[in-house]
Amino acid sequence: MKIFYAKDKYWIDKWDQFIINNKCGSHLILSNWLESYKTYGFEYEIIICLENEQIIGGFGAVIAKIAFFKFYILSYGPIISKGNEDKLNAILEYAGQSARKNNCCYMEVVIPYNLDFINNQHLVEKKPDLVLFRDVFLGNKFKYIYSSNGLNWIDLTHGDLEVFLIGLSTKARRNIRASERKELICKKITNSEEVRQVYKLFEENALRGNYAIRDWKSFGESLQKMINQNKAIILGAYKENNLKGAILLIESGRYYSFIIKKKKKEIPDVRAGQFLQLQAIKLSIQNRFDGYNISLGGSKGVIDFKNEFNPQSILFENSKYHWIIKPIHFKIFLIVEKYMNPHKKKISKILTFLVNRKV
Repeated sequence: MKIFYAKDKYWIDKWDQFIINNKCGSHLILSNWLESYKTYGFEYEIIICLENEQIIGGFGAVIAKIAFFKFYILSYGPIISKGNEDKLNAILEYAGQSARKNNCCYMEVVIPYNLDFINNQHLVEKKPDLVLFRDVFLGNKFKYIYSSNGLNWIDLTHGDLEVFLIGLSTKARRNIRASERKELICKKITNSEEVRQVYKLFEENALRGNYAIRDWKSFGESLQKMINQNKAIILGAYKENNLKGAILLIESGRYYSFIIKKKKKEIPDVRAGQFLQLQAIKLSIQNRFDGYNISLGGSKGVIDFKNEFNPQSILFENSKYHWIIKPIHFKIFLIVEKYMNPHKKKISKILTFLVNRKV
């Protein structure tokens, strides 16, 4: 077994293919996603575990820098292919060594594990033996990089759209069928200018809904790369050549994850939201994926909407852990954070501005 830092394009591309094709993969550790944090002045690492010249696991870490504090964040993972769970401890030890080498005061990991869903192919079957590691604590203390809480899973192992529809409530089925009668047309949006315009709508929708998403300046370039490389898809719903709604999907782990959406509020409602989610499910079935992650969270209205599609919430319970590598540094950070927390959006914009000025 060999564990090493992926520096060149060959191994980074190999990593991305592993994340896309291995069912334990997540879009949060694709190289483009990790690279997007560079707009904040952060760094990232991809660590690969090799066995007989084949990738069997690893992790992607963001090295966040705020003032003179540094944090080593694994927002998803480490992950390992089936049958190699005994290698997880060695990978975690490597992560700890790398965190110290990078002079970080704190490290956190998210293990995609839930005992109640032990047979789900998209979760690891066994957690690392964390009792072997000193000073490990449950939960995460660093809130400035999104880390996964789990999957909101729509099972598609049957591979049949009609079977999926029959499993829904009468109301949900009626709403979805109604969306198909609105004469909407689904198109993939790939042109860079159209992508930028659609993302602007995503940002406006987030502002109105009072929730946060990455802004175009910090995420746009990485998103366009993912679209060009077929890792991400934006689906648009059109009626008479007018855009009525759009959703962003990212592929990893042999499934799509629903990231963000935008739909126009109109009377009468053309039900673009239902239409687009149905297209995502159809596309998943066409690709022979065994499920679709409609994503956790959102406002009550958003959660009610997602629940129309009868997903199953798979939470990574007791799967977030952190290590405080430099206790004094971290205590000082927690004091500073009390004053930072109300200004997180402003701080992210300032970081992006300063990095762009350097370039």
